[in-house]
Amino acid sequence: MFSVSVVEEFSLKPERLLKQLLELPSVLFNPHRIGIMVELYHAGAADFPQLAHDLGITPGALATHLKALASERLVESKREQVESRVRTTFIITAKGLSAIEQMFSNLREISREFPR
Repeated sequence: MFSVSVVEEFSLKPERLLKQLLELPSVLFNPHRIGIMVELYHAGAADFPQLAHDLGITPGALATHLKALASERLVESKREQVESRVRTTFIITAKGLSAIEQMFSNLREISREFPR
């Protein structure tokens, strides 16, 4: 039979994973913000109009989400002059990469702990 510590460890693993998930920046727990982070994770960078188009959200909503993510230093912006316009490109930071990878890693582990 299992010792008490093995049983406790087994039953605490899902709790530990959930706790780790909840220790991530709370700003991440929004579908549009996750979408922004996933796009930047895969693309490396994207400009404002491209993000708005890909996510299907208004420029105002996108600006609000990007501001929230930037305030936690999960994304940063770069401005560059392109002909007569200023183009703003967003990139995921090292902190953002770590946070989104941790989020998905924890979610994968949680799904393994609670199979259907």
